[in-house]
Amino acid sequence: ATSSVTVGSEAPDQRNVISGNRLAGVFLDGGGTTGSQVLNNYIGTDTTGETADGTAGSNLGNGTNGVLTRATILNTIQGNVISGNGADGLRLENDFVSPGTGQPPAPCQQFPDLPGCQAPDPCAGSSVIRGNKIGTDKDGLSPIVNAGAGVVLSSSAGVKLGVAEAGGGNVIAGNGST
Repeated sequence: ATSSVTVGSEAPDQRNVISGNRLAGVFLDGGGTTGSQVLNNYIGTDTTGETADGTAGSNLGNGTNGVLTRATILNTIQGNVISGNGADGLRLENDFVSPGTGQPPAPCQQFPDLPGCQAPDPCAGSSVIRGNKIGTDKDGLSPIVNAGAGVVLSSSAGVKLGVAEAGGGNVIAGNGST
């Protein structure tokens, strides 16, 4: 099982620029992947977060999704600029918990010491997506189009898309469609 992976940093000045990859910029995969964080990165843009245009007219965006998670839970995707990518900005597939069952999510049943499994109610929610700019520049004002949707939740339940606190909302605009 993979847990507690951090891509980026709580400090925005220590962010990663994740661009120009043939496939997804960030890919979290697997049933045991839980409690990971993707924080304050520029995914699909240049180092300024203001464009996906490279030199000589090249596109800096990632070839497919900016961020792709598959069969993961209890992750945080926060404070990123996810723009200029060749498919969806953010795609979550099979990201779910077992709300209302009284049972923790399957990875917590198998690995009870994983981060997030000791929460007061580990069944209360799944991954959290907050404070991101998806399909825009770093200021959320100018479009930097992801070719697909801004956010896709496929076979996912309990995902929190934005939270009710200062800076907890996402700006999702300027995206294409699939």
